[in-house]
Amino acid sequence: MPVAVLADMKSRKGIGLGMILVFGTSLGGCIYTRKPDTGTNENMGNVSQTETMTKTTETMPVSGGAVAADEAAKAAGSLQDKANQLKHGLHFAVGSSELSPEAQAQVAEFGRLAAKSPDQKIKLDGFTDTTGSESINMKVSESRAKAVSDVLIESGVKPEQITLAPKGAESPIASNDTAQGRAQNRRVEVSLAS
Repeated sequence: MPVAVLADMKSRKGIGLGMILVFGTSLGGCIYTRKPDTGTNENMGNVSQTETMTKTTETMPVSGGAVAADEAAKAAGSLQDKANQLKHGLHFAVGSSELSPEAQAQVAEFGRLAAKSPDQKIKLDGFTDTTGSESINMKVSESRAKAVSDVLIESGVKPEQITLAPKGAESPIASNDTAQGRAQNRRVEVSLAS
């Protein structure tokens, strides 16, 4: 249950009245004051989300967990934005699973954000172009997903948050008939899983 310390109150004569605390959620809660002289709590009454505190020197809307919920929503949105940026942005040389320094930095940045959301699952789909046999392409695509996973783990993501999904040459995003198309198909796609 979120707790917000709203004020450390003093009377007009400078006598300490104690701290005003709100216990509750965005749906409402309870206001208490802690008396410093006796150390006891006094229930000042239940409040709804729309009520305001008029028992303090300032009028403040009571919204228990609204700030925390807003911060969590922003973090989730930011994580999704980073995942979207990486969706088709991690490319590899032919037969290689080595990330470029720029790609490593992008994955590490995403990893630091993802580490703050330990319940968030991350799916890494590894792909190749059509050069090479199916069995080699599956191994290479798994190796590429593992390379991204290693950077995420180094950045603080828990291994159990990550799922590797080697796909080989399936699901190309460009034609494998050109060098440019094949280069686009040698990739790892990062997505947030539920």
